[in-house]
Amino acid sequence: AEGMGVTRSIPEAIRWYRKAAEQKRPDAAGALGRLYTTGDGVAADPAQALKWLEIEAEAGGPDVQRALAARLDHGDGVAEDPRRAFDWLQRAADGGSLEAQVALGLAYLNGRGTLRDFGKASESFLRAAKAGNAEAQNRLGLIYTSIYGPGRDFAEAARWFRAAADQGNAEAQLNLAMLAERGLGMEADPAAAFRWTLGAAEGGHAKAQARAGEMYEKGIGVEVNLAEARRWYAAAAEKGEGAAALRLAELVDAGSFGPPDPAEPTRWLRIGAEAGDREAQSRLGECYADGRGVEKDDAQAFHWTREAATQGHAKAQNRLGVLYDLGIGTEKDTDEAAKWYRRAADLGDRDGMANVALNLLVERDKTDEGIAMLKRAAEAGQPDAQLVLGLRHRAGDGVEKSDAESLRWIQRAAYQGLPRAQSQLGLFYAQGIGVTKDLVTAHAWLSLAAAGGIELAGKNSKTLASAFSAQQRERSTRLQDEFRAKIASEPETHAAPAR
Repeated sequence: AEGMGVTRSIPEAIRWYRKAAEQKRPDAAGALGRLYTTGDGVAADPAQALKWLEIEAEAGGPDVQRALAARLDHGDGVAEDPRRAFDWLQRAADGGSLEAQVALGLAYLNGRGTLRDFGKASESFLRAAKAGNAEAQNRLGLIYTSIYGPGRDFAEAARWFRAAADQGNAEAQLNLAMLAERGLGMEADPAAAFRWTLGAAEGGHAKAQARAGEMYEKGIGVEVNLAEARRWYAAAAEKGEGAAALRLAELVDAGSFGPPDPAEPTRWLRIGAEAGDREAQSRLGECYADGRGVEKDDAQAFHWTREAATQGHAKAQNRLGVLYDLGIGTEKDTDEAAKWYRRAADLGDRDGMANVALNLLVERDKTDEGIAMLKRAAEAGQPDAQLVLGLRHRAGDGVEKSDAESLRWIQRAAYQGLPRAQSQLGLFYAQGIGVTKDLVTAHAWLSLAAAGGIELAGKNSKTLASAFSAQQRERSTRLQDEFRAKIASEPETHAAPAR
């Protein structure tokens, strides 16, 4: 520290600060208090820091009081004390600090240091909003879009959003765009929504940049322009908007911008994954598992799958169970596998349900519980579960013996494109199990199964075809085309085998 043209040591400066502070000089008290917050030349002491900073704040203006409130709220060099912070905020707000009035509104809104009170939050925001504070205007607009405070009023919300937006507040611009697009509090105006969104995006607002990308992609309020969509999605992704990175990866992979570089989708997935987007994490894990766009790496596949799973991504939870079950990228751990299968099933993932059922039936010998879960998976459209349930009905294994039920479940799996089910269905038609015997229909299903890689189905179809007339061969070909068309339009989208 320096004074009177003479360089002083910090200990000497502290003595001078203390002497002046003890005489209630606010500038010296504040300087001494800040030294105690940082431990610069003196042992850090939150209690001493607060003592001297409060002397400064008592004599100081609202800005000094607001700064102390912020320290108390965050525990910055002093003990965290939200209630005391609120009291200083109140004094700063009453002293005319617009920033303190906004902070006070947020304290009421969040119940921080005081009881939650939406009415008082609205009043505090209104004081600052009327004085022209853009953040308060935006906050007040948000209050009017909710059912709290003075009550929902989209026209009033739009008025305050516009006031803030006209001052360049990017959050308000984006909020106003949302109202304009949906026609809330004003006539629907997609073009205006686009203009406000673009304004916020050009101001560097990451979410607005992502939304601008989406509007350019889908032609919302503007002509479709994939080059601009790409530019804005990329800008948002680079700022940490994981969903924008994910969408960009999807568009690149689909060839929307021309022939893709195999590595580019994965690069964007990584950006999205590192930003915390669980879908991007899940897909990046798949890329590492398959060696798609990156070198195959089981450890990385496990890492990113686990990241997504711990965020509640159901499909990733099931795949994590598979990795634990098979010891891929981690030590084999069947208990962990069962835990993650169960979590996936509890979130409605049909592959998770199928794996829980398999775990219960095969590894834990819990037939009743396993059959119940198998039925859940089958009813949810999991094709492997449908096939297994059908075979169990055929054998009467844990369920009622019924060829009709067996046929029904196997047929559902076959129409989802599951080759093993198609092969089994072909045999049912060949032998007349649960259905009128029909060798041509049997041949059609066996041919589809053979095309799907079932070698035995290929041999069986050739055996049947050797005795066919030209008309029978032609009919089988027509049936195969019909079955393929139905499979392509089947609502129970075929999923990869659970294990």
